Amino acid sequence: MVKIISGIGNGRAPEGVSAVQQAVENLEKRFDFVGFQEFFPLSVHRLSQHLQRNVIIESDVNVGRYAFEDVSNSTIKRIEDLNQGDMRLYKFAVRKFL
Repeated sequence: MVKIISGIGNGRAPEGVSAVQQAVENLEKRFDFVGFQEFFPLSVHRLSQHLQRNVIIESDVNVGRYAFEDVSNSTIKRIEDLNQGDMRLYKFAVRKFL
């Protein structure tokens, strides 16, 4: 998400520019609302407030459950390593929009 929200896309950030910081700045300046699938009911409530409309959800659209214990520790570590910037951006967005 950092590459998308920062505007860098599939390229690399210019020298001296932090893609994460650019993404944070874009969220600050250009986004009025960000919803989170893992907080779907709360996100819909916040969206309702933001739009000043009563947005109603009929049912939980993500009813699947996943067995994280089936994922090895080395795989989890690799995912964490590859997504450090995205996790920093996610934590910022959760604080700002929820």
